[in-house]
Parts: sequence; C-alpha cells; structure tokens
Amino acid sequence: MATLFHVTGAYICVDENGHLVGIEDVFSKLERARVHHAAHGLGADFVDRLIR
Repeated sequence: MATLFHVTGAYICVDENGHLVGIEDVFSKLERARVHHAAHGLGADFVDRLIR
C-alpha cells in the first residue's frame, strides 16, 4: 500500500481551553518518520529517498 499525505499547512493542536499544546507540520512528520525508520533498521536516510 502506498499512502500520499498532501499537507498544505501545519496542524495546530489546542487543549479544551484553546491553549496551544503542539504544532505538527511536514518537517516534524519527516523527523518522526526518520526516527521510526532508524529504529526499525532501515536507516534515517531511507525517508529521504521517498521525497521528490
């Protein structure tokens, strides 16, 4: 299965009071993917081969 994520902006997470609790953008997603792939033996640079 191939999945395409088309992110056009950041996800801004707020709590029930409207206070900022996190921001996730394409750069944080790529970093999380690098950590995941490195932990599973594929190497952090594996993600870079998927980016055009």
